[in-house]
Amino acid sequence: MEFEKRDSKYCMVEDDKELALKAAQGDPEACREIFERCLNMVFYISKIYTQGDRESAKDLTQQVFARAFRSIGSLEPPYNIAAWCARIAHNQGIDHVKENARERRGLSEYIKVMETHGSDPEKIMLIHEATRAVADSFEAGVAGILKETARLYYGEGKSVAETAVAMGVSKTVVTTRLSRFRARLRELVAEKLGDD
Repeated sequence: MEFEKRDSKYCMVEDDKELALKAAQGDPEACREIFERCLNMVFYISKIYTQGDRESAKDLTQQVFARAFRSIGSLEPPYNIAAWCARIAHNQGIDHVKENARERRGLSEYIKVMETHGSDPEKIMLIHEATRAVADSFEAGVAGILKETARLYYGEGKSVAETAVAMGVSKTVVTTRLSRFRARLRELVAEKLGDD
């Protein structure tokens, strides 16, 4: 790669705008140039979001470049391809972390059941039936606004602040609604399990 000095900064000879336009038109050399220029940086960012897991980081890196090449035509001034790829890697990394958090929550719930009730298949089946009954009651017994707040926070993995923005309310309102949701859920569980 050749570099030239411009305004006391080292820049690629190939202008990012021109490179992006070529890549958007499907030029394989331009795509290869972007890939080679940004690969190490994107992989490094991916490793951070996958906690050093190389295989997951490779998968995430592929996702980043797939997204980058699908949307290369949307790159706007100042046409900094490296910064743009870094932003995509960051966003994909956040999505990866959120997805894994949801999976871990489900796994941790299963582990809690196993620790509390052992691995007795009959007990586990009863717990699953009770859970299903609570879910049915939940649909009928929880107010819509509490359900929506819980869906954003628990279901989509949004933070309290993100949920507040999505709903157009304050963080205090969200925490109050989540508290009411948990209280109502405890009541429904108690009703279904007959622990009143």
